[in-house]
Amino acid sequence: MAQPKYQVFISSTYEDLKVERDAVVKTILEMGHIPVGMEMFSAADEEQWEIIARHIAESDFYLVVLAHKYGSELSDGMSYTRKEYEHAASVKIPILGFPIKESAAWPGDRRETDAGKLERLSDFRSLVMSRPVNFWESASDLCGKVAISLNKAILNSSTGGWIPASQGVDPSMAKELGRLSEENASLRKELLAIKGQDKADVEAEMGQLKSILDLNRKDFNYRKEPNGVWLDANKTLSEVFLVLAPSLQIEESLGEIASILAMHCLEDGETTWDVVAINQVEDVLATLAVLDLVEPSTRRHSVQDTTKYWTITDKGRAMYKYISRQNLREGISLPTSTPELLAALLEAVGKSRNKRDSSG
Repeated sequence: MAQPKYQVFISSTYEDLKVERDAVVKTILEMGHIPVGMEMFSAADEEQWEIIARHIAESDFYLVVLAHKYGSELSDGMSYTRKEYEHAASVKIPILGFPIKESAAWPGDRRETDAGKLERLSDFRSLVMSRPVNFWESASDLCGKVAISLNKAILNSSTGGWIPASQGVDPSMAKELGRLSEENASLRKELLAIKGQDKADVEAEMGQLKSILDLNRKDFNYRKEPNGVWLDANKTLSEVFLVLAPSLQIEESLGEIASILAMHCLEDGETTWDVVAINQVEDVLATLAVLDLVEPSTRRHSVQDTTKYWTITDKGRAMYKYISRQNLREGISLPTSTPELLAALLEAVGKSRNKRDSSG
């Protein structure tokens, strides 16, 4: 199996350490590892920082080289080199520090002259030296110490490094991965079969419930107008449920449910009515509740509001969808109201609410 390759992020000022950086890059390549540095990016563009930070976080080691320049600064006065260093420390990347010896010979044009930058450089140097470091005095000296330090760091590190994909899995592991892949495919197939069976079971349950609703009927007494004579109507539970379901999607009061049923009982285009008897409304709601299609609403109301409210259940919503889809497939229209009937319903609901408010 191939030896792992490690990604090493090289951080330093650029122009004054170009020769030294090139030598370090060459050393890391000769060791068989992967050097990464800020020269890949635009140091003047602060938008590049996100890319630099990601490359640091993805690296196995962070290597910082210090000489006598503070380097390019961000808007807050911090140099890119220091920002890279602090980011590497924050994401806990192993850090290898290489500050130049104070006694090493160094050209004057590669030394910092700005007093503010000199102070910030001194502070940064102290920060780097708060960890174990290796001092250097020439490019060749630096490269030798980088090679030794990096080898020691690799031996003492738990980081896995990088290996070619073709050599990343031994035969036994490849065999196990193949077995797990086949097992996963088989389990997926079984899961799809179970889901298909669940859907079939739900369809069968809905079909049986629909038959129950179709076979059972309820008698209703209603009046076409206030103080008028009571009339009779007989409706299947399916008809009643389909009429009430849209209004119960949130909740509806008992009196308004009675008005809706009364409208459904009307024939021959009549546009005025009084409500269905409340005891009959309660009876049909109780029957639908036994089938888990509706239930008393638990939404909060004011203390003064003693009105009874009902709502549809999750099973009721599923049943309403099932019947609606079945009717659409068979070309049967769902119960609807003409504009005149709808206007009359709204008027009746308003009267019902006014009576309730005046009695409260």
